[in-house]
Amino acid sequence: MSSSSSSSYSTSTLTLLLFFLFISSLHAFNITEILQEHSEFSTFNDLLSKYKVAGQINRRKTITVLAVDNGAASYLSNLSEDEAKAKLSLHVILDYYGIRKLVGLKKSTLLTTLYQTSGEAGGDNEGFINVTVLRSGDVAFGPGAPDSVLNSNLMKSVYSQPYDLSVLQVSSVIGSSNSTAPSFAPLSAPTRAPPPPEAEAPANEESPVEAPSEETSPSDAPAPSPDDSSAPEASSPTDDDSPPAADDYEEGSASGAAPGVTSFMVTVFWALLMLVVR
Repeated sequence: MSSSSSSSYSTSTLTLLLFFLFISSLHAFNITEILQEHSEFSTFNDLLSKYKVAGQINRRKTITVLAVDNGAASYLSNLSEDEAKAKLSLHVILDYYGIRKLVGLKKSTLLTTLYQTSGEAGGDNEGFINVTVLRSGDVAFGPGAPDSVLNSNLMKSVYSQPYDLSVLQVSSVIGSSNSTAPSFAPLSAPTRAPPPPEAEAPANEESPVEAPSEETSPSDAPAPSPDDSSAPEASSPTDDDSPPAADDYEEGSASGAAPGVTSFMVTVFWALLMLVVR
């Protein structure tokens, strides 16, 4: 092989390597490192790692994590390994949701969780959570099973990487008995959701183009009356797409990969490519 051919081969190989590194950097996140920046979620973070739920989250490209603070997470520490892992998986929604998108649901909706893909979820919508928007504008969560109590309220946005990762704080473990949020049962049983999507390998997962959400922490919910809710409507992980808005990028205490950052990364990539070609 001639010197020029060898040089051309090396240049092409390096270019491809830089390209793949650039593409992977646009979507990569580590939930453990993100939560380490917030000491109030240290117990929840430790449990995600202990029961290997963190690795499953990181392999996804579109995900929402409903985190609970150390006080609420103590409930999980007293459960068996199987029960704790199931509860943690129920706190991982297989889609991107910020506060604005949740409030925009306008009615009770069933959302698919990581627990549904585990193969451990039983019937009666066990792998789903019921999200209900109250008349006050606050958002309440509960198990997807019919007549389950909505025992957890949305508190605030913790972190957002638009289109890929949203971390939201909720008041208590969904379905726990130590709730600090007002509790009420939906008026009617949730509508059974469609069959959940099969778990896909990381390379095959597609990140839906979802509108990021404007994160404004809702006020504490007053004790709602039973007529605050309506029958939940099933929602698949890619439902409720809405067009991006300029203020949607102002989300949580940390921002994600906004378009300006992406343009900068593209510029850096081409600059590196020109240096390699030379």
